[in-house]
Amino acid sequence: RACLAACTDRALWPCSSGRMTTREMSTASAGHNSNPTSAMPVDRHAVLHKIFVCMDADGSDYVDAMEFKSIFSEIGEKRSDQQLKEIDAIRGRGDKDGRLSTEEFCGFMLEHFADRSDAAFTLEMDVWFERLANSKRKLLLRRVFERMDTDKSGGVSMVEFKALGEEEVGAEMSNVFFRWIEQCTGNGDGMLTADEWVPFVLEMEADTSDEDFQAMVDEWQIILKRKRRVLQLRQVYLKMDADNSGEVDLAEFANLREGTDFDEALPHIFQHLDDMGNADGMLSCNEWIDGMSKIGEDMSDEDFEEEVAKWVRLLTDNQRAIWRKVFAKGNALSFVSTARAAGATHILFVHHGACQASEVSPNVHGTVATGHEFGVGEVLQPLEESLKAADAARPLTNQGTAQCMVAREEWFGRLPVRSVILSSPAVRAKQTALHMAGRADPVQMSAGAKEPDSHAPLVLVEKLHPCVTAGTGSCEELFAQKGFVPLRSYLDAEMGEQAFGLYAEAACKELAASFRAHGKGREKATYVSIFGQAVYINAIAHAVACAAGAPTEVLDPLLDFDLGEAEGILIPLFGGPPIQHLKRPL
Repeated sequence: RACLAACTDRALWPCSSGRMTTREMSTASAGHNSNPTSAMPVDRHAVLHKIFVCMDADGSDYVDAMEFKSIFSEIGEKRSDQQLKEIDAIRGRGDKDGRLSTEEFCGFMLEHFADRSDAAFTLEMDVWFERLANSKRKLLLRRVFERMDTDKSGGVSMVEFKALGEEEVGAEMSNVFFRWIEQCTGNGDGMLTADEWVPFVLEMEADTSDEDFQAMVDEWQIILKRKRRVLQLRQVYLKMDADNSGEVDLAEFANLREGTDFDEALPHIFQHLDDMGNADGMLSCNEWIDGMSKIGEDMSDEDFEEEVAKWVRLLTDNQRAIWRKVFAKGNALSFVSTARAAGATHILFVHHGACQASEVSPNVHGTVATGHEFGVGEVLQPLEESLKAADAARPLTNQGTAQCMVAREEWFGRLPVRSVILSSPAVRAKQTALHMAGRADPVQMSAGAKEPDSHAPLVLVEKLHPCVTAGTGSCEELFAQKGFVPLRSYLDAEMGEQAFGLYAEAACKELAASFRAHGKGREKATYVSIFGQAVYINAIAHAVACAAGAPTEVLDPLLDFDLGEAEGILIPLFGGPPIQHLKRPL
């Protein structure tokens, strides 16, 4: 009875410092026995229940995968195949709902430790309790991070961070605070991950008592729960505002429809929301948030989030369909028609080879110090101009040159590529084009060197390089966050469809003009080659494929192409073989 009381009394056995160990409990209980030589056995179920309570960081009476795996990773459990099977078995013993109840956990662990002596069990449990105390704060913070990450992307953007930051440090300082954390623990990609944010908070709150830390986390959870719906609705609104005008008209609102048929209910909902505001025929962000918050106030969090996810999916699908119609009638079609008229049958888009990293670094005067690519010595230039110039001047590395040679041998040299090559003005793209075409003398191809003379011109298309393309600010901001990932990730982001749609149309307009001026003559070769940077040429390739009449079942896989260095995308202009990802052997 004394042992059971000690196991279940939080005051005697808290999860932090000052707790009674399993061995001390056994000794204490033995002291109540009339025969001191016979110690009572350890109540293993009670001890395991206490372990479960400590694991249950959010107090839900269940332990989910995050809590379970985080705890056992923290205590150094080896992830052998056998132990993974045991973990799976734990979840399979109960109702298979993806979480553990105390009965499921204790039942499995009692069997797991059945062959261990009380002494061995006691030692193991003491280690677990010690490590659990150290990991509880981390689990609590990961719960907060999970709630901050409203779009389930695995990272928290500045917009998501403001839901908590505005309440804690004010709207003006939340941006500064976000950047500060990024500078201290992040990688400068404009997103906070759990591995960046959690250690930062742990360090900042190292001297906070357990009680105050728990109270702080509880307050954060309340704030985030209150603001979560507002943030989710704001994200839907930004997605709905396709032209980035700050207002949503009925045509944009109609993108919430399911399928291709007109939804007669949507105009009535639009008018109702507008009438709740200023009834001016347009929806502001506040009208949308206030109206939908009232309409959905009786919905559970799960149902509300499911509805939000549905809206985002519908907006993405319908806006993509609209942009594909734009490509089929706009500048992308003009470029395709120009190429077809000159006898071209395919467009080949090629990502440059590996290149040198930028050697530009900011200084205290708001300018940048640059190295040899701008001449001997240090030159100070305005930050934005120097960054653009430095990016365009980065040459291929030796590895990049070798990649081009391999790609030329494997596929580029076997294709009937026309003599006129269209290229970004970036040095790395020009070098890639000339190496693959077999027109480059490696000795002459240093940064700033003139292209070697050739019977075939290298036509530079300014808009193929994003740094010199007007109106691509959103594209560049997204690229700074995401880097080289498939185009779908960009189009699914806030304003991504709009940003890359505008970019692709602008680039196709200049491509059409450049090809008319330099490549309109007929040749036996029928493949037009275009060299630039992945993601951006992926966007142009998608637009060209739309204009060439590729069906949806062909276009959708194109969004998942992840171009490696010196790899390409081949788009047929008259149907035939499907779109191809031309890969380079490792």
